Amino acid sequence: MRAQCVLVATTLLHSGAKFHSFLYTGSKTVRVNMESCYGGMSTRLKQHAVTEFLSAENVTPAEIHRHLQAMYGENTVNRTTVNHWAIKFRECEPGCANIVDQLRSGRPVSVTDDKHQKQVDELIKHDRRITQKQIAGRLGMSKERVGYIIGLLDYTKVCSRWVPCMLTPEKKQKRVEICEELLKRYREEGDQFLLNIVTWDESWIHHFDPEEKQLSMQYRHTSSPCPKKLKTMLSAGKILLTVFWDSQRVYMTEFLEAGNTVNSARYIETIKKPTAEDVLS
Repeated sequence: MRAQCVLVATTLLHSGAKFHSFLYTGSKTVRVNMESCYGGMSTRLKQHAVTEFLSAENVTPAEIHRHLQAMYGENTVNRTTVNHWAIKFRECEPGCANIVDQLRSGRPVSVTDDKHQKQVDELIKHDRRITQKQIAGRLGMSKERVGYIIGLLDYTKVCSRWVPCMLTPEKKQKRVEICEELLKRYREEGDQFLLNIVTWDESWIHHFDPEEKQLSMQYRHTSSPCPKKLKTMLSAGKILLTVFWDSQRVYMTEFLEAGNTVNSARYIETIKKPTAEDVLS
């Protein structure tokens, strides 16, 4: 009958840069070498040492795991880890196994540290259009981790907004000067200045607009045939409508004739044309 394994004592003796742990039973002593723990062994290292000792006593991995659970509770390593340790210990001489986890080459356990966050931030600032795949390739990490770091850095990728034209610095300065002049006149003339302002807008008017799909909706039974409608597009024929108005009324509407171009000279010519009220008066 196999003797019950009882851990009588554990003694830690400092010797240079290492600790020597001696595990005693009534039949044998097993010496285990451990790296300096700088203030105490971790729970995982303790379980590693106990697993080596009990494996030397031919205790099954299942029983070892039960002993560890009784001692360490929620901090116990899983059953697969105990099985792996037990197999490794039985393949070598008792007491000769290194129970300290060795450094392994390859990708680090965590790539979301400050160093990698700084690298991702620098790549994004250098090229705002860089993709997560490109960042992952340059830094040697997964695309998923890159996306996680980008979230930590509070970056969001947005599309550029379409604008009618890109103003040059000279045009921007000209607009500032015009706005300052208008504000100056408003301060001098008051609301009467606003009543004299005429503005305009323009839009393409098609010769006809096709009926929208929702406008053709109709009630039907489940057994009724599905209605069909010919798909029509906006007509190719169109004309440019320009509307002028002030604070009280629509001042003028004008359709652009074929072959003409809208520019500042065209606007000046249009605004000088007499309106219907001018003709009647």
